[in-house]
Amino acid sequence: MLFESKNYALFLLYLFSINSVSSKLSILNVNLYPDENSVNHHTSDFNTVYDNDDLIIRRGQPFEFRIYLSESFDAFKNTIYLQFGYGLHPTLEDKSFANLRLERNKNFMSDTSKWDIDLLFNRRDSFKIRVFIPAVVPVGKWQMFVVVYDIDGERTMYRNNKDIYILFNPWSVDDDVYMANEVALNEYVLNDFGKIHIGAVNSRSAMVWQYGQFKTPVLPAIQFLLDRHGLHHQYRTNAMQLTSVVSAYANYQRSKFGVFGMIWGRWDGKYNDGEDPSFWKGSVEILQRYHKTNGKPVKYGQCWVFAAVLTTIFRALGIPSRTVTNYVSGHDTDNNLVLESYFDPRNMPLDYLTNDSLWNFHVWNEVWMKRSDLPNGYDGWQVVDGTPQERMGGYFRTGPASVKAIKEGSVQVGFDSPFIYSEVNADEQNIKVYPGNSRIKGRRRTDRFGRIILTQKVGFHGNLLHTINDEDLTKSYKYREGSLEERNSFKKASETLGFTVEKVFRESLLPDVDFIIEADNDTLIGELIIVKIKLVNKWITEYRIDIFANESSEYCTGKEGEMIYQRKDNINLASKQRKTIEFEIAPLHYIDKLLDLSILRITVSTLTIQTNRSLTKSMSVALRHPHLKLTADENVKIRKPFFLNITFSNPMPKTLTKCKIIIESRNYGPKEVPIDDIPAKQAATIVKRIKLRKPGNEHFTANLHCKELSNILGLLEITVK
Repeated sequence: MLFESKNYALFLLYLFSINSVSSKLSILNVNLYPDENSVNHHTSDFNTVYDNDDLIIRRGQPFEFRIYLSESFDAFKNTIYLQFGYGLHPTLEDKSFANLRLERNKNFMSDTSKWDIDLLFNRRDSFKIRVFIPAVVPVGKWQMFVVVYDIDGERTMYRNNKDIYILFNPWSVDDDVYMANEVALNEYVLNDFGKIHIGAVNSRSAMVWQYGQFKTPVLPAIQFLLDRHGLHHQYRTNAMQLTSVVSAYANYQRSKFGVFGMIWGRWDGKYNDGEDPSFWKGSVEILQRYHKTNGKPVKYGQCWVFAAVLTTIFRALGIPSRTVTNYVSGHDTDNNLVLESYFDPRNMPLDYLTNDSLWNFHVWNEVWMKRSDLPNGYDGWQVVDGTPQERMGGYFRTGPASVKAIKEGSVQVGFDSPFIYSEVNADEQNIKVYPGNSRIKGRRRTDRFGRIILTQKVGFHGNLLHTINDEDLTKSYKYREGSLEERNSFKKASETLGFTVEKVFRESLLPDVDFIIEADNDTLIGELIIVKIKLVNKWITEYRIDIFANESSEYCTGKEGEMIYQRKDNINLASKQRKTIEFEIAPLHYIDKLLDLSILRITVSTLTIQTNRSLTKSMSVALRHPHLKLTADENVKIRKPFFLNITFSNPMPKTLTKCKIIIESRNYGPKEVPIDDIPAKQAATIVKRIKLRKPGNEHFTANLHCKELSNILGLLEITVK
């Protein structure tokens, strides 16, 4: 049974400070049965179990182990206690300490809110014991001690020298992260490999990411992250509190509470003193760097990096998690659910007045949990976002916020629901500014943001990057655009925040001339970009039209980069006439001006001479990156070397320099391999000798990163026998 005295915390600290006191009976060894327990607790994939015999178990269920004694146990002469402690100052009050007397227990686990112990059977010189861990204890690294008292009160203390990690248990109905779907658990907790959607809404793509939550450096790095920031034990017992705090710890920030954080976010293209965010294709190296440098922030990351590393942390701790991408994501700086854009009388954007922004895409996390702090109906998927965007409660952090609450417009249901609501369902208001600073509201769009929201489908088939493995979550976040339900949700959210919903204003006059922009959404980087402007005169009058077109590089945040191409045309359009203007942009014009993910913005403005009316439209296109081709020897066997072959053809009209390939799988790497320069339009092959220590399926990824081009991926699945 559990001793309830508060003095046991001090007693445990005393035990930490001593080696042993002589007694006739002593503990020779403890066998934690790491292999057997890891199977029962769904933790057998952790490499540290295989490599170090560490014990990784989940709360909310029992585990078994054996204690070996120096001589036969006599219950009249000796008493044995097992003590478990978390951190430097464990206490009963914060559930970080337990003191259990070893005895047979007919009522084992009769109260699953408390620790419990049972003596299964004993031999002359050993005991087999089982201990139940309640689903309310802090997650992380624990210490275990065995204390023997003799009849005279003398004691011997044995300290277990193996790490014991206790994790959340989504397989236990008593845990607040319980998930009943076994297939979903295999994806959202046990899958250490996946894809993250990136690009632009009309030219979507994906990258492969090695989450690597089972690799040896991961759990110690997470423990370091939590300990370094002094997170109190009580915040480690509850998934809602833990995910909120970790979303702040993920990003390097300066706040009134101090300077802290793991990943330095940067979006300006200046990465010379760190890594380009597109360099990263796995979480382990980031966590390892942060830990090895004693908490120095890792440079640099953007939204998909923050989300991917949080997925690793949450899955490692046992919280079901997935990365989610919102295409055309609103960034509302004043929390009014309307993103205002300012233009001059000729419809040219006035960036100096516009504070809100439109991101081509944004990546965040969903985590699965009960929300006992909220009214009924808001359990399940919750949004958590580690990207530093707006301060929430003094920190750059977001969530957890119920996806159900966001859809219904229940933005009063915490945390940070208004900001997330604006990302997926804000309105867009255009405002024209005239001389004298007079302002007139123009077109208001209700369907601008949250165009499609994607994650990886459970149990992917074939090529992971194929769209067949996408799951569309848009209907989970919002009702159909323009529907009565969607407008009611927006009205509810706005009024909750104290705003009156204005009637949607649509310009009463049709434009003299309308047009659409077309560009190939599957253009490979290094190829010609063909742009078409398709114009139509909607009136009976012939018009003369000035057409201004430009193309620039673009950050994923929607911020315009360097100008690439400009042109001006002047045409006549007869009544109801349609005409297409087509132009090409050569690779030599754009190659040296591409940013992060090779996204381009095409902007077209028209001016009708006779009426002086203008119209501006833009579209974003993400150029397609080439892939690496990976092949390997057949019949790969455990502990036997094999060769991995990586082939790449350079599509660029210039030599790629300062190249390196990062190779990783579940049980290999990450390994960085420098390679020679790759001439323009030439192919290169790299051969790597590899040996694996564990059988099973391995998803190998290779990521080629050069000074001139990055985000070049290859994928290969092999079976190790």
